[in-house]
Amino acid sequence: MTSYHLARHATGAPRLASLPLPALGPQAGVGDARPLGPAALAVSFGELAAGATSGPPDAATLRFVLAGELVVATVAGTARLVAGDVVLFDPTASPAVLEASGAAVRFVDLEVDAAWVPQGVVLPPLERAARAEPSSLRMDVEDGHAHLAAFVPVPDGSRQAVMNASFLCLPGEVASDWHTEEGISLVLVLAGGFELEVSGRGGARLLAAGDLCLVDDRSGRGHLTRTHGETWFAAITLPIDHAWQH
Repeated sequence: MTSYHLARHATGAPRLASLPLPALGPQAGVGDARPLGPAALAVSFGELAAGATSGPPDAATLRFVLAGELVVATVAGTARLVAGDVVLFDPTASPAVLEASGAAVRFVDLEVDAAWVPQGVVLPPLERAARAEPSSLRMDVEDGHAHLAAFVPVPDGSRQAVMNASFLCLPGEVASDWHTEEGISLVLVLAGGFELEVSGRGGARLLAAGDLCLVDDRSGRGHLTRTHGETWFAAITLPIDHAWQH
């Protein structure tokens, strides 16, 4: 994955630079990083039609590309983002032109507090797993067992308030025991991949860069995870009464 920051230079001109992320995990230099906490405000799904253009969001926003190629063009340079890549838009850095190059671009936007300062590490380049169409799943519990099913969010830009957000790194080839989660999270894979296995419907599924899963597995037997190579992902914590309940 690649991370970018479209910000405003001291001269007032837009500046396109690498974006450090506050990742939690075994990587050197990230041990003091922390979740975004109150700086994470709202999440939404969006889409830019093939060949279409738009401006950047009006608010400070982390955009996670799920599918397609998003071209960000400014007088400071051009960046091309594909599945798993992230860009932080600073609204004071406009003008910029966003274009869906080729196919439609699908993305998740996480609005953050304008005062949030990104700190941490710039993620190293990692090999992308080959895949066909991106996966969008949800994990729910029924009769004590977790089940996996398709999750089809409507990319209408409607905002859902969030409680927190974190960037995490897991080393390659590690597996968990059966476990549950404390809360509800929207998990976005940025690089590498991990396998989710449930005891109910859905069995085991491998998620790669650009894939996501809405995880609501707070009781019962839980699920297993296995990483396939070093894996980076974002976890956005949702309230119990979030908009994407059944």
